[in-house]
Amino acid sequence: MTADSVSTASSTPAAAANSIDLATVTKLARLSRLALTEEEKGVYAAELTNILGWIEQLLSIDVGDVSPMTSVLDQRQRLRDDMVTEGDLSQQVLSNAPQSSTGFYVTPSVIE
Repeated sequence: MTADSVSTASSTPAAAANSIDLATVTKLARLSRLALTEEEKGVYAAELTNILGWIEQLLSIDVGDVSPMTSVLDQRQRLRDDMVTEGDLSQQVLSNAPQSSTGFYVTPSVIE
């Protein structure tokens, strides 16, 4: 992406209201431990301003009548009934343990 394409894209009215200056980009770069040249700071300032413009557009959309959804596909998760199919296998499971005591696995202590 070139600086010209970013400046053209960020010339929306919403982007102008929330413009990111070079001082903010410099601070963000320092906090992110990024070494940016002055040219890169200008490009990133324009890109971040453009992103804020898109966010402003999204915030202006009325979504009051839209119900929340977890997926764009209308699918239902097929769940099986929560039933015990095999029960009381504790002795069989514990028979695989190198050491057990009173129905539990015995493991070496990891905290001294």
